[in-house]
Amino acid sequence: MERLASLGRLSAGIAHEVRNPLTGVSLLLDELHDRLLSQPTDQALIRRALGEIERLEELVGELLNFAAHPQVTLEPGAIGEVLRDTLFLVKKQCQRAGVAVVEEVGENLPGLLLDARKLKQAFLNLFTNALDAMPQGGTLRVSADCLERQLRVIISDSGEGMPAERIPLIFEPFYTSKGEGTGLGLAITHNIVSEHGGRIEVESRLDHGSTFTLLFPLPGSA
Repeated sequence: MERLASLGRLSAGIAHEVRNPLTGVSLLLDELHDRLLSQPTDQALIRRALGEIERLEELVGELLNFAAHPQVTLEPGAIGEVLRDTLFLVKKQCQRAGVAVVEEVGENLPGLLLDARKLKQAFLNLFTNALDAMPQGGTLRVSADCLERQLRVIISDSGEGMPAERIPLIFEPFYTSKGEGTGLGLAITHNIVSEHGGRIEVESRLDHGSTFTLLFPLPGSA
C-alpha cells in the first residue's frame, strides 16, 4: 500500500509537470495557426496536432483526478433522484444512437448516505460505456430496488458484451478495449462505489450485453 501511495504521488507530480508544457505548446500552435491564413494545408496539420494535445490533456486530467482520489462527502440523499438526473444528461445521446431507455426506479426507495456529485460521475461512466457497447442501437435498462438491507442499482445493455476473461480486468486503471480513451472510467467508478461502502458485480456474454449490479448498504445495516 505504501508503494502504491508513492506511485500515486509520483503519477500526480508527473501529470502536473506534463500539463504545463502541453498548455504552452497548445497556445503556440494556436498562434501559428492564426498566422497561416494563406496556408490551409499547414493549418489543417496544426489543427490535427491541437487535437492530439487535447487528448493528452484529457488523459492528464483524468490521471490527476484518479491519483488525487478525493474523498466523498456523504450526506442523506435519494439515489433515485441521482439516477434520473444522470439519465437526463444522456437522453439526447441515447436518442441519436437509437438506444431505448427503460427506467424502473422506485419512487419510495429508502434514503442513503451518498455524495450525489461523485455518484453521478459513476453512473455517467456506466451509461457511457453501455452506449459505446451498442453502436447499432439497443436497450439500456436502469432499475433500483431494495434487497436484504441493501439498495440495488442494476444497469444493463443489450450490446456487444465481453468474454469472461476480460471481466476481471475492466476495473484496472488504464485498461481499455476500445482503442481510444484513457481506461480510467471504470476504475474511478469502482473507487466511488467502494467509498460508499458498496460493491459492483458484473455479468456479461459476447453478443448478449452486460449487466452491472451496484449494491449499497442502507444506513443502520452494518
